[in-house]
Amino acid sequence: MTEIGRTMGKARISRGELSAQSNNTPIKLRRLDTSDASYRARYAAECDGISDESKVARIERRMRDWIKGPCHVGIVALAGERRVGHVDGEIRGTRLVIEDIYVENAYRSRGIGGRLLEAISAEARGRGATVVEFDTESDNLAMQRVGRRMGFTLTRLYYERQLIDQA
Repeated sequence: MTEIGRTMGKARISRGELSAQSNNTPIKLRRLDTSDASYRARYAAECDGISDESKVARIERRMRDWIKGPCHVGIVALAGERRVGHVDGEIRGTRLVIEDIYVENAYRSRGIGGRLLEAISAEARGRGATVVEFDTESDNLAMQRVGRRMGFTLTRLYYERQLIDQA
């Protein structure tokens, strides 16, 4: 990370990795890299209900290419060697647009999501970003609380409509 040695909230940045204590469970945060592509692909496939291994392999290839790209920024949370959460997004001009943030159920309500957001924000700041944005579902109250607690403000509302025959 670009701000080596600087304390960000409860996380301490040191030699490219972050260590954090969460309810006595040691959690390490590090940059998400291509070695995490399979983990991210399986997570994405599970979210979309995809179990076909050939489709998962295609998702993994696309994920690996995205992670290698110049705009990608990502952080992964580890409990030992186990990946228990992540956040990633893209730098678009001076904005970091968070594409995904996730913490396994067993590790939620321990501050890990906030630590992931602090870590990716520090990384993005070092790459010239001045604003971080994310969106969440209207019923995801936990993520909305995390955002407010971390100083995010509601700036837009998104509406959608399904374009299917309503016969």
